[in-house]
Order: sequence, then structure tokens, then C-alpha cells
Amino acid sequence: AVLDKNRVVNGFRVTQRRSKVNDCLLQQRYNAFFPFCYPNTFGQGRWGPTSKDSFGPYYNETKYRWSSYSYEGGASDSGFVANIPATSVVEARNRVAELKQDQWVDQATRFVRVDFTTYNPSANLFGHVEFFVELDNTGKLWPSTRVTTMKTEAYLNSTRDYVQIVLEIVVMIGVIMYAVGLIKDIAEVKTRTGKYSSFFKSFWGWVDFGLVLFYVMDFCIWVAIIADPVRTSISLNLGPAIAATATDAASRQVPLDTLTRDGVSVGLSSLRDKTDIYWGFQSFTLMLMLLQFLRFLAFNTFLGTLVETFVIIKTVLLQYTVVLVCSNVAFAYVGYGLFGHSMREFHSFDQSFFTLLSTSIGNGVSYADLVEHNREGAPILYIPYVFFHCLVLINMITAVLVEGYQVQQSQRVRHVPVGHQVQFGLARQVAAMRRYVPREDQWRYTGPDNEKVREWLEEIGTDAEESKLEMTEEELYERLLEKNVRMEDVKFIFKRFGFCTRPRDPPPPQPGGGGGTG
Repeated sequence: AVLDKNRVVNGFRVTQRRSKVNDCLLQQRYNAFFPFCYPNTFGQGRWGPTSKDSFGPYYNETKYRWSSYSYEGGASDSGFVANIPATSVVEARNRVAELKQDQWVDQATRFVRVDFTTYNPSANLFGHVEFFVELDNTGKLWPSTRVTTMKTEAYLNSTRDYVQIVLEIVVMIGVIMYAVGLIKDIAEVKTRTGKYSSFFKSFWGWVDFGLVLFYVMDFCIWVAIIADPVRTSISLNLGPAIAATATDAASRQVPLDTLTRDGVSVGLSSLRDKTDIYWGFQSFTLMLMLLQFLRFLAFNTFLGTLVETFVIIKTVLLQYTVVLVCSNVAFAYVGYGLFGHSMREFHSFDQSFFTLLSTSIGNGVSYADLVEHNREGAPILYIPYVFFHCLVLINMITAVLVEGYQVQQSQRVRHVPVGHQVQFGLARQVAAMRRYVPREDQWRYTGPDNEKVREWLEEIGTDAEESKLEMTEEELYERLLEKNVRMEDVKFIFKRFGFCTRPRDPPPPQPGGGGGTG
């Protein structure tokens, strides 16, 4: 069904990488019994005791040679390569039989990859399919697959692509405006403090700077993806022509048509690597955007609870998080050492790390799974991990979060409902809306407006936004007497700002700061 919609562009390519024979610690006493050893390699056979020596059957021991090939743009690959044609089923079968007869895959093989590229004219897509098999020195096989797709052109004449271009332009304009705003903020801090470094004393300053930096890097990588030379370096090779006969017109051997890239099989590895890097940077960008979103939530006393809680416990939470990660790293190495040879979940360090993280939240592996593969090693890994990591560390972090939330709740400003804010805000700006304000609150619109009150208080050196007017009505009236302020206006000021300035509860002890008074 796949080949009904797609066409293989240039056959199948099989690549292997090998380890160096006897490049490991041999026990001399057993040499006569088994005189060869084949060590492990790493990174899909690229690192470690690898071998580039030619090999082959007994009648031609240098039949298969190491080859390296590169594409325009700097992408390259290497290994022992065997090509299997896709133009003839018979030729393909003969080639596979030849490789099998020559024992092309043997004890020294540590990595095998079969890859091919297809073209789908209906979707205007190239697809690069890769099948991997890693072999370790115990005979264990670790298969995996990966598929990479690429449009024939970065932007096609379609509505979707036009919308994408417009959105990308809008995003870039937003990034430029954001960067300009950041530069102005840094310049303002420099003017106020005399040092640029003062801007980075704030956590949010680092978040703003990091967000702009990652935006720029994302844009540069995206441009590199769009401008990747893979699209322009693919060439069409038509099959041989067939001369005309008395009964048939001239034609060509269509099954022998191929697409090649720089003279070799079409591969999308360079584009795939750039795309992987792009999404890696995007993950950090999204994390910083989430922090900014939480920062904006803090402007509302109800929605800002989460942000304020994290601000209160940030130091303690960071310390416990570092301990949690270090603990998981240590147990990951233990799991890799005990079960890496027999369980896929612990085959590599990174797999072991994330398997244990999944176990800590209820997924991952069970004790029965570990016992099945290593009865003695199961309790060594599972019991300490569950007790120390899951029962102690994770619950300690939960306790820190709960304590921070309690502190935030005891210190928070009393919440004014959003509906209340909207109603009185509209009534303050539109006189016709005041009829919907309860009668007992109508007094708020009978006195001087906020700008007039602010002007009076600023002239006597009192800020209505920051101060609670710690003076009596008579004292304020005397100080504003020269402004022709009435006593009714002074009473309105006290009542108005007493309503808006919410009192705070007594501050509780900070987290980890010890108990209160006895």
C-alpha cells in the first residue's frame, strides 16, 4: 500500500559499523578455547574500539571497504555500505543472497542500518525511512526505526503555506519588538544604577534575556532548515532510452529512473539533525514562555497564587530539585549496570534515567520485571530507590510546596472579585453605568476623581498608591487647606483609599526559619 502512493527513489542502502577484533581484555588461559573477542562500541558504532579495516569472504578478504560520503552543506556519513537496487526484484534478491553468503554481518558487527527514500507526488513529500539494529557483545539486538519527511519545496503555492508565511512574519515582528523593549529596559536600568549588570540581578531579567536569545537562535536554525541544500542537490536520472521499433514508439526504461543526491543515495540526515536541534531549542523557549505566562498571572491576586508560592520557596525548591536529580542519576547508573545487558528499559544511561523517573510516578518497571531478569540485583536497585527517592525526596518536595502555599495564603492581599473590579471600573469611566452600582457604594463617584486626589497628595509629598495616609483627617485637611479642599473631600479621600488599600495579616515565619514565639 505504501508503494502504491510512493516510489523508492534510488534503491536501499545498508550500512554497518564494526568493532576492532581483540581490542579488549583477553584471558590468556582461554585463548586456545576462543581466541577472539569483539568489544562494544558506542554512538551507533561511531565511538570506541571501532574498525575501518576491509573485510570479506575467504576468497576476497578486502571485498568490503570503509567508505565516507558527504553532501552539499557539510552533512556526511560513513561505514561499510552495500546498495540493493529497487529497479529489479531479481537483482535485489541476488544482492541480498550475496551479502548473506559472504557473511556480511558477523561477530564484529555492532551497528546495521537499512535506509531508503521515497517520493510522494500527491503530498509533495520526500520520506526517509531508517531501520536501525545495534548489537552488543552479548549477542543482544536493539532495533529501532526513524522516519524523516521533507516537503519538495519549503513553501508551496498553497493557502496553508501562505498563512504560515504571514504568521512567521508576525512572530518575527513580535520578537523584534520584544528585543527592542528589552534593550530599553536594560538602558533604563543602566541610567538609574550606572551598571548594566544591575538588570540581571533580577530573576525575571534573566528570563527576559534568555527568551530573546532563544527566539533569535530558533529563528536562525529555522532559516538553516529552510535553506538546507538538500532540495536543490537532488537530481533526476532517467532510465536508458529504448529505440523505436516497427510496432512500438521510442520510450525509455521507466523502472530504472532514480533520484540521487550529489551522486549517492538521497538522504535527509542533515535536515533531520537540524530539525532535532530546532525542537530542542524550542523546548527551552516554551519553558521560558511558560515562566513569562506565570509572571503575568501574578498581576491578578487570585491567579498569581502559583507564582507567588514558587517565589517564596524558590531557594529551598531548587536545592531539593538538585538532590532529586542527582539521586536519579546515581540510581540510573546502578540500573544500567545491573540490568543494561538484559532489559531494554536500562539499555543505555538515558533510558535508565527516564525509566526510573517513570517508575517514581507509578509507571516504568515493576519489582516483578526486575526479578525476572536479575533476581539478586532487583532488591539492590528497587528497595533503596523506592524508599529514598520516592518516599523521602518526592514527599519532601511536596511538603515544601505545601508550606510555601500556606505562607503565601497568610501573606496575600485580600482578593477583590474580578466582577467587582469590572463593574466599578466601568462605572468610574462611564457615568451611565453607575446606576448599576449598589446604593451604598454610590458615594465613590460623588467626590473628586482619582487624578485630582493624586495631584493633591503628590504636592504635599504623600503617594496615594503606596501610603495608607497615616495621619488624621484634621492633619490632612490643614495640609490641603491652601488647595481649597473641603472637609468633605478629605473624608472622601480617607474613605476611598481605605476601601482600596486592603490591610494585610501579620506576616508568618518564612519557610525553614524556625518556629514562632512561645
